[in-house]
Amino acid sequence: MRPLVSIIIPVFNQWTYTAECLAALHHHATEDIPLEIVVVNNGSTDETSTQLNAWRDRWSAIRVVSVEINEGFSPACNRGAAASTAPLLLFLNNDTIPQANWLAPLVEALGDPTVGLVGPKLLYPDGKCINHAGYVFGNGAFYPLYHGREATFPGANKQRDYQALLGACILISRQLFFEVGQFSLLALEDIDLCLKVGQRALTCRYVPSSVVHHHGSITLNNSPEGSFPVTSQSDFYDRWGNYPVAWDDYRWLILDLIWPAPEPKASLTTALKVADQSIAATVAAFEFRTAENLHDALTKTDEALRLWPDNPIAFVLRCKLLMQMGSRALFTQELAKYDRFAFSHRAMIELGELVKNLPLS
Repeated sequence: MRPLVSIIIPVFNQWTYTAECLAALHHHATEDIPLEIVVVNNGSTDETSTQLNAWRDRWSAIRVVSVEINEGFSPACNRGAAASTAPLLLFLNNDTIPQANWLAPLVEALGDPTVGLVGPKLLYPDGKCINHAGYVFGNGAFYPLYHGREATFPGANKQRDYQALLGACILISRQLFFEVGQFSLLALEDIDLCLKVGQRALTCRYVPSSVVHHHGSITLNNSPEGSFPVTSQSDFYDRWGNYPVAWDDYRWLILDLIWPAPEPKASLTTALKVADQSIAATVAAFEFRTAENLHDALTKTDEALRLWPDNPIAFVLRCKLLMQMGSRALFTQELAKYDRFAFSHRAMIELGELVKNLPLS
């Protein structure tokens, strides 16, 4: 029977984790979704090669692609994809442990024609805390939303469409994967792949009904220096610096009642529109500050905070501008509102740094 899904697993030593992953895949395999397991052995020097041969003898779904040297994650995934035969490709880290009924929800979600890539809820091995529940984009950076929160946290248990997902476990059609150019050989290849999917007007869907446990960076953290090719994240920003990535973290934080919404008596739809306007004014303030037009930057933070008094990014920027402009009295006056923004951990850290660096006179 032709496989429906090719699961591609790059490995470099760390056999104990690979064995745990393969055992979980085998245990949860079903006839409903025929599998092909393509393990790309990236020049392992431990017992991986011998043990993979033994597994291949026991489970006919397993195929092994051997590479003499460790070329890194992206080349291994691309090699595995080229050697695979199924119409759906699932890229899986070897330090993952798929849980019961993990694959069917992903396959079902990918059946939506508006979706280009899907991923599960990733928990740490004890099953209690979130390892990854989708990437969000904030003030000049992206980060995993709700990382470290309890697995039962409501916001992490809602199916959502994000701009990017973690590459530890993602499912994509074979056709789309090759159409967008496979994994980049440069840094942040999973984010890069997701943004390339987004360029096709397709979304990346987070599917929390699929659960996979993930140790996280086991191979990288337990390998000698020089074992992996070194890539620079600056290449990523060179490639995507002009791409209109949406600033979206505040929208999820408002929807999940983590951050207070503007106009709390209004509908969430209205609140989000006002928040969007406030963030747009905040972005303009950052741009004015970069151009060293501090007066207009400060005016834009005023606008942002009029629209949304609880906008922590605008408030912190306003405080920084007042310090930069030497307006210590106004800065002190603003700082009296410090406790209002306790809901934002990042704001607390940045404001604390400002106070610590405040001149004595």
